[in-house]
Amino acid sequence: MADYIKLPSGLASAEQFLEHYGVAYEPKRLEGKRIPLMLRFRFYLEAVELEGRVTEESTPEECGSAVRWALERALRDVDAQEAPAQSSSIGSWAAGCLSTSACAACKSTCGAG
Repeated sequence: MADYIKLPSGLASAEQFLEHYGVAYEPKRLEGKRIPLMLRFRFYLEAVELEGRVTEESTPEECGSAVRWALERALRDVDAQEAPAQSSSIGSWAAGCLSTSACAACKSTCGAG
């Protein structure tokens, strides 16, 4: 998980994270998507730090904005992607693959990056 971003303790569900950070969502649309959402959220948080958008000098407000952005982006991704387009992408999609340079695993194993 991200080193500079400290997430509040006590948040256990996707809904709790979304509500805590003020991200609008439709509860019915989360059905069956909670794990992919949280996986993508984690990857986006790591990407934020790897790309240097959040550093040890970042303010709590900047870190909070980064968390909100990561949640919004992850929610948008899983909401738009009902199912993988190709069978070869199933593993990447299920693992929360971002197909970005920030994901070293993608470059070495799934070929999406």
